[in-house]
Amino acid sequence: PAGQPVPRAALAADERAYRVAFFSRAAVRPYGPPLPHGVLLRPRELRDLLLTKLINGVVTAMTVSPPMSRLFQRPRGATINELASKYPRESDRKMKEREKQQAAERKKLRETHEGLPRQLVVLVKAARALAAPSGGDTALPSPYCSVQLQEQVQKTGVHKKSAAPAFNAEVRFDLVGVEVDFATVKFCVFDKGFMKDELIGSCQFSLNEALRATKTDHILPLQHAAGAARAAAAAAA
Repeated sequence: PAGQPVPRAALAADERAYRVAFFSRAAVRPYGPPLPHGVLLRPRELRDLLLTKLINGVVTAMTVSPPMSRLFQRPRGATINELASKYPRESDRKMKEREKQQAAERKKLRETHEGLPRQLVVLVKAARALAAPSGGDTALPSPYCSVQLQEQVQKTGVHKKSAAPAFNAEVRFDLVGVEVDFATVKFCVFDKGFMKDELIGSCQFSLNEALRATKTDHILPLQHAAGAARAAAAAAA
């Protein structure tokens, strides 16, 4: 289709206007936007129409017209085949490099921990003089002890309404991969609550000193969160 010119009297003396026509292959179905009839197109109108028409024409040719869509599919297919043939080889190589690196790290860990114990066993015996963090001096807590070595965390059972719980709980930690010279074992005593557990107090000891000490029983004072002084007794082996 083509726009029909309007009388020159409708345009300013120095104003430009255009008349356009679009052609497509017979296999491509009509697509918008429709060309205005009976008007000349001013530059801005022509620009908007051409951009929209070109974009819609490409989309129609790719999705609707089989002869044209095959022209687009061939380059895409060649690119996909090239990627598929290239990257599996790189992935296999990277996987072998990763396995080699992991084997070297495991060997280093074995050499680092040669002659050192592979497991730490901590016996949490008891605590005394505990009080609930909230509720006054006469309130009895329901305490339990959380023991942490780096990312490893173990917990004892809860003793309801007890200021001197006898935990007698054994917890174990894996020492493979742990930097013994810098690691600490941390004890936190909590009061078990209905909605939220409150910290009663905490203490810690150096893992390096514990592994090399001849004495295995330790009494550790709790650094209390609030209230009166409290103390806990723990034994490590």
